[in-house]
Parts: sequence; structure tokens; C-alpha cells
Amino acid sequence: KIKQMLGWEPENKLEDRLSETVKWYKENGWWWKPLKEGRPLIDPDVQLKRTGKV
Repeated sequence: KIKQMLGWEPENKLEDRLSETVKWYKENGWWWKPLKEGRPLIDPDVQLKRTGKV
């Protein structure tokens, strides 16, 4: 419907982008696992030194 109304269509298929997203999460657990476990990304002491607050 959006293609018909606006002449727009996505450059990539959802299936392709979804598999790329899953691959990224599998390869980058160092980034998201601490967040999932409720741990901060930055050590609180480092954050305190940088910003003055935790």
C-alpha cells in the first residue's frame, strides 16, 4: 500500500535485515549482556570520575 501511495519500497527485505541483526547480537554480547544482567556499561567509579555522579 505504501508503495502504491508514495512510490516507496524498502531497499532490503525484512528477512535479510533480521538475520543481520541477530548475527550482530550474537557477535556483540559484550555490549548488551551487561545491560540485560542489570550491570552498567561503564564501571561506576569511572563514571563518577567523568561526570561527578553515578
